This record gives sequence, structure tokens and C-alpha cells, in this order.
Amino acid sequence: MSRAGLPVHTMVDDFLAPVCEQFLVILYQDDDILLINKPSGLLSLSGKNPLNWDSVHYRLVHGQEGGESCIPGGESSASIRFWHIGRDGGGSECRVGATPQ
Repeated sequence: MSRAGLPVHTMVDDFLAPVCEQFLVILYQDDDILLINKPSGLLSLSGKNPLNWDSVHYRLVHGQEGGESCIPGGESSASIRFWHIGRDGGGSECRVGATPQ
């Protein structure tokens, strides 16, 4: 109950992403850049619904089916910047984590 005596409703994300069986393909990697081919349908970031844990971010940090992490030191020490580049050449950025300055 809320302070006003009205019931409190918790909004739950009921969207479930389709299962993605395809692997991320690493096109290029060096100390600063990781270029991947993201399979269609794979989330970039894990969703609010706990069942939507599979994502590019999760796979890069934890590895893909028997593989190792692509991020040295794991999630806690990495600042990840995603750049989505569409087929038309347009793009957008998503930052995950923070690097101490």
C-alpha cells in the first residue's frame, strides 16, 4: 500500500526477446576496439526482465558457450561504448560502465 492507502503496482517488463542461437562474430579486435557482427534479434544490453539476460554485453563479459570473455578484467574494470551502425551508415552510441578518471 502507498502512503495514500492506494495499492502500489509494480510494473514488470513482460517483453521476452527471442532466443538467439547465433554467435557474435568478431571482425576485428585490438587493445582499444572490438568490432563485431551482432546477430539479428540479440539484445545489445540485457533487458529489465530477468529472462532477457542474453545480450551482446553479457556475451562479451562472460564469453559465448565455452568461450572466454573478450574484455580483459571483466565487467568491473571495463568501460564499454557500443556503436550501432545501421545498413544505411547511420549510427547511435550506448555507454556501459565507467572508467575511473
